[in-house]
Amino acid sequence: MYIPAHLVFRNYVPSTLKDGMLFIAERSMYTMGGEQSYIHVYQMDDMPIDSDDYEEFYAEHGFPVHVEIYGQISDNPDDALVLLAEEDSIGWIEQENQLYDFTLDDMNAILMHYNGVLGIYVEEDETTELLVPVLEEGMVVVTYMDNIYEEYDENE
Repeated sequence: MYIPAHLVFRNYVPSTLKDGMLFIAERSMYTMGGEQSYIHVYQMDDMPIDSDDYEEFYAEHGFPVHVEIYGQISDNPDDALVLLAEEDSIGWIEQENQLYDFTLDDMNAILMHYNGVLGIYVEEDETTELLVPVLEEGMVVVTYMDNIYEEYDENE
């Protein structure tokens, strides 16, 4: 079953900058209702390698981020959200009963359309009675919130 969870971005200060690091930027677009701001995640592929002073780079791009998924694993709504998946274990997105690689485009769509809320596939641990993520080939499976609502509607 899928439960709602949250994409969370945690800034960190790396010892060196490397190609492939993720960054976030605030962007805006104009719609019929006016200007709307949103968060955009992007991957930096051309890092400045020869610089020892990263202050200018950080001023322009900010610090890199780690992506994590947090969610509620018990029935008690007063319990704190817990870490369900780290960046290196977020691998799949389910769409129309098929698993696809989870990409930056998926991440950005979740941020833009669902405010960072997504579904993560879990099952109940029989010994603790808590929900734990189900791994497919060592990676968690996520989906768009619309798919959770469709699944819920089908089960009623």
